[in-house]
Amino acid sequence: MEAARRGASWAVRKLNGVNKNGISSKYRRRYIKWNVLIDAPFLISNQCCFQMKEKQLLQYEKESGKKPIVALLAEESERRRMAYLRTGCNSFDSSRVMSKPLAFWTEQDILWYIVEHDIGIAPPYGSIIKNTDGKLRCTKEQRTGCMFCPVGCHLDGFGKYRRLREYNQQLYDYCMYELGLDFVLKWIKENINCNMN
Repeated sequence: MEAARRGASWAVRKLNGVNKNGISSKYRRRYIKWNVLIDAPFLISNQCCFQMKEKQLLQYEKESGKKPIVALLAEESERRRMAYLRTGCNSFDSSRVMSKPLAFWTEQDILWYIVEHDIGIAPPYGSIIKNTDGKLRCTKEQRTGCMFCPVGCHLDGFGKYRRLREYNQQLYDYCMYELGLDFVLKWIKENINCNMN
């Protein structure tokens, strides 16, 4: 969205549902409903992750000399899979030294390990049960992600925030009223055809 607001032609084409040749694209038509966000009265960019999380972590690493141990899984995205294949569990030669000891595990591996060793999990996940296909899943949240981030939340009617209110009213109030998500979500509900219960 940030690129489209700056007028980047590739981003504007994407929001208009056309490919680089200006031809309507079945794949890109799904972005048309978000075109209205170009004129939204709030900023939209990928910088919030950096500003709210990564910047502080990088500062801590710099000041303390400590390096992160992170729970990234190679199966989560092609980019993470390729990074794991390049560096393995420990990346000493990259621009940011870190350890990713769970990278080769799958989500199912982790759930099975938790069950096998009777490890407690955070309340937002509920408990772990077995589906009819034999796979394990949590009874509540499958992933929590960043509690502040609304990306993809329209897929379940922005239920993420209702559940956050149940788990932690104080964090919910902070997201809604201190960070301004209440205004953002109301604006989206009024201007975009989303199912928001």
